[in-house]
Amino acid sequence: MNFWNDGGVNPEKTYYQQIGGANLRINLTYANSGSNAPTTGQWSLGEGNANFTSSSIGIYTITANQRYGFKIPFELRSQIRQANDPVNSGTTGYDDLGSWNAQFVALDNGNNNVTQRANETSGVYYEFGVFKYTAIAFVNTWTGTAPVAPGASVTTNTRTISHVSNAPYKLSVYVTSTLSDGTDTIAVTNDAITTDTAFTGAGPVNAIYLLGSSSTTQAFDPTGNAETTGLQFMVNVPLGTPAGTYTASIVVKVEQP
Repeated sequence: MNFWNDGGVNPEKTYYQQIGGANLRINLTYANSGSNAPTTGQWSLGEGNANFTSSSIGIYTITANQRYGFKIPFELRSQIRQANDPVNSGTTGYDDLGSWNAQFVALDNGNNNVTQRANETSGVYYEFGVFKYTAIAFVNTWTGTAPVAPGASVTTNTRTISHVSNAPYKLSVYVTSTLSDGTDTIAVTNDAITTDTAFTGAGPVNAIYLLGSSSTTQAFDPTGNAETTGLQFMVNVPLGTPAGTYTASIVVKVEQP
């Protein structure tokens, strides 16, 4: 069983042409020698990024020793390439660009094979879509590495941001308010990420892009389950700032346009 993203080009890529990574094609394989009745352990994940357990396979006898039916549950992993929901699904070939395609190949002991790409009854070719997906995760907070006097600056620790996107994306960070100890504040313009990019204000309109930009995107990773980015801040403490513990809320966002 082959599943693959068609590449969004015409003519569409075949399974063997789609070599972009584990999130762009999947192969489930069944191997049975001779005329033995099938078992669940004869199924395996041959390639690709999917959750698959062979013991979950269902096997049904239609004609003993001749024909068997299989129910094969599996789950796509989170970074499986986003794809369009087919709208035409023709009977003469794969015809929905930007979708996923499927085919079923049977090979006998004489190396004779049959490839099935369309429904036996309707003749409609097997194509399907995958919904957009993003996720982000990190633990704990950012804190200054040492006390700092007015007129000086301090860096925070570095936290690793784990982010997922199954299509080109943007990764950004912004502060929702000024640094404050409940009474006094430090203006947002004194806060920066350590590429020396200062915030110009609070809120998403003043976000700093870590990957991509306001007008461009970052390519998604076609080989893994997630990507990681390190993030560290620097705070300049203005002269005359009263002593205190100053905090602010930070938002890190991954988005698909």
